[in-house]
Amino acid sequence: MDYQLTKIRKVFNQRFTINLIKMVNQTIFDYLKRYYEKYPVEELRQKILDSGYSEKDFDEAYLAVKAESEKVGGKINYSSSFLNSGKMIKISGISGIALVMSFVISMILILIFQQGSTVLSVFLAVLWVITSLSGMMFFYGFDILGKKYEKKTLRISSWIFIMLFAFLLFGIIISIIFPSFVKDGILTPLLDSLSSNGDIIASALDAIGILLVSLVILFILIFVSGMVFSAGLIGLRKEIRFAFPSGLLNILGLCSLIFGIGFLALIVSAVFEIAILFREGRKY
Repeated sequence: MDYQLTKIRKVFNQRFTINLIKMVNQTIFDYLKRYYEKYPVEELRQKILDSGYSEKDFDEAYLAVKAESEKVGGKINYSSSFLNSGKMIKISGISGIALVMSFVISMILILIFQQGSTVLSVFLAVLWVITSLSGMMFFYGFDILGKKYEKKTLRISSWIFIMLFAFLLFGIIISIIFPSFVKDGILTPLLDSLSSNGDIIASALDAIGILLVSLVILFILIFVSGMVFSAGLIGLRKEIRFAFPSGLLNILGLCSLIFGIGFLALIVSAVFEIAILFREGRKY
């Protein structure tokens, strides 16, 4: 059955919308109005039919909900925004794949190539740009899901990660445009401190003290935001498949980052999150 808005426009206009709503089954109308944005139409239709209502009851209520949400002749067009959201969520899933691959390849290259190699520097710069862009798109998909399922914690933490990846991108661009800034401002002082005859630790702290403090603050921000993000995912365990194991793996990964094995848990969690985005993208 075709539920396209063009069918509504052929039968109804705005002055009949209120009368249409009064005519339909109020229980079905309220149910559809509540879940219309969250689940596929056919899934809602089947649940209503399984509850003992007729197709006519569903059709009338569905058309009324569409007429009200569309506000024919008004400014809101939910159908197009939902379609765009579905596409964006799928793009976020693809970005998640790019994020995981670029991170893994970066780690492999660091192990293979000699530190300070020009080839390594070029490859890492390209991969980290990809990581930054794909990371922003990846978490934007969860912002959409947070809005869809009314999870503020998921939305807030997603935007924090989006800004962190944007900050990383900015840093990469600065290091590419002004390579001497990174070399003379960070690397050279650090190497000089390591080669000094005095207290190596104290010299290193003096050389990169501000950088070290910034890294500690950054780690705390990532840890706290990651925990909030994980809690948001776990809160969706009833609505979204894989949400609970993904959130749990995130927590385990963040807590074990200091031991190095946390990266493996975070990668597995990212695979679950990618699956979530693709599954949710198909619902629109």
